[in-house]
Amino acid sequence: NILQELLEFDWRNSPLRRKYDSTKYALKQLETVLYELSVAGALGGHDSVKLEEEGGPKQKRIKVDDGDNSDGKKEENDKEIEISALGTFKQEIAEIKDRMDHRDKLRENLIKTARDAQKAAKNSIFAMHRGN
Repeated sequence: NILQELLEFDWRNSPLRRKYDSTKYALKQLETVLYELSVAGALGGHDSVKLEEEGGPKQKRIKVDDGDNSDGKKEENDKEIEISALGTFKQEIAEIKDRMDHRDKLRENLIKTARDAQKAAKNSIFAMHRGN
């Protein structure tokens, strides 16, 4: 959900955009390394099974919860907190997006005004050369 909210921004070529791109690239590299390690057997792939069969070191197993959690209220409370936090997060992201859009609009107006002034200066110089 966070990625979807951030993709709605009009980043252009800002420092924040470059940070976002570098983070996205780093994540992709980490996913590639994780995949390569799993294929190589370093994460419990096919080679580790051979070691266990030959009497080598056994892999540690992750303990999985059976889901027999009797704290139903705790889970409901956690869900409510998560939903309220998500709503607050979306609201803050929307406010940041509005501020960035307003800043970009002001920037575009400034650039247009500067171009108009530059064009007027160029035309006045040409008029002076022509003797108008």
